Amino acid sequence: MPRPTAPVRQALAPLWGLPWPTLLLDAQARIADANPAFEALIGQRATALAGQDPLSLQQPAAERANDRAARRQWLEDGGHDALVGSARRLVDADGREHWLRCRLSVLPVGHDRWLLAVYEDCGPERAARVQADRATRELAQWFELGHAGMLVYDAAGLVLRSNRAFERLVGQAPVSLDDAAPDLQQLLAWRDGRPQVRPDAGVPPLETQSLVDTPDGVRHLGARVAALPGDDAAPRFLVSVVDRSVEEERDLAQLERGVLMDAAGVGVATFDSQPGWVRSSAPAPQAQAQADGLQGIGRELVEPESMPDYQRLQRALRAGERAEARYAVRHPQLGQRWLLTRVSPGVLAAGRRSISVVTLDVTDE
Repeated sequence: MPRPTAPVRQALAPLWGLPWPTLLLDAQARIADANPAFEALIGQRATALAGQDPLSLQQPAAERANDRAARRQWLEDGGHDALVGSARRLVDADGREHWLRCRLSVLPVGHDRWLLAVYEDCGPERAARVQADRATRELAQWFELGHAGMLVYDAAGLVLRSNRAFERLVGQAPVSLDDAAPDLQQLLAWRDGRPQVRPDAGVPPLETQSLVDTPDGVRHLGARVAALPGDDAAPRFLVSVVDRSVEEERDLAQLERGVLMDAAGVGVATFDSQPGWVRSSAPAPQAQAQADGLQGIGRELVEPESMPDYQRLQRALRAGERAEARYAVRHPQLGQRWLLTRVSPGVLAAGRRSISVVTLDVTDE
């Protein structure tokens, strides 16, 4: 193989002291010389590397074959522009792998054709990319495994991602929030073509709720919407959606624990889907002693012949339907008493459901 001439070595002198591993190759792309940085990287002297194809230091073999074919085509085309390869693993004398990217260009000195291969260490870059890819995969897995419905949209309202839990709750996610129904826009904090969450650092998530028309009927859904500032200064918005109607059904199920009886003589008890049961009024003074005697009695005190009417009231409470019933109870101290209960459903602000229960002692009436 030809040896580097004096003009070639003179042209290489400024490069040879630089920290980037560099090779001088002949016209057949064989190693003619290596700078100290490359010798330190590979753990071999330039004299030991002379005559080798630098691709022989590269793993795996399939990548060597592909890069050799690309280099051959580049040389046949004249090598006018630098050939920049992908990140590749070079193996040093101790068997350690180094992730490097090579820039191959023609060295325009003298009559012979020389090539210059300059290597860039991309190990840290690759490690960061691998870490980022792993974090992305873990986030994607968490996104899908969570029980809550999850959705991500950008500042223009374009839906970037949603999980299966979201589609089970709401149905098919829209492509753009501008095309979503008003009830869904309210849930996702989107109004008048823009998000209602400020993408500033430290801003807490916005909590929303809405009665959403889903394929399974109207559901009371709640959401937390948080801004996620992007690296390109384009914020994303992450939404976590839960089914509030499940909580309402659970609370309504607790009515079986004597809510009707507990309201006897008290006046009005109201169930609000947010705070739960609230006493709306107190008993009249003349009814206080009797009311105290009727507080806390359970369904076990309902007279058998009145049980169908009592159960009808319970069903109306759970379904949120209007009902009225008169039924008898057997109290240990007061004896038999007749109670009249009215159940009246309603809707409060923001679509919250309410149920008012009025129970009166009508024994002496």
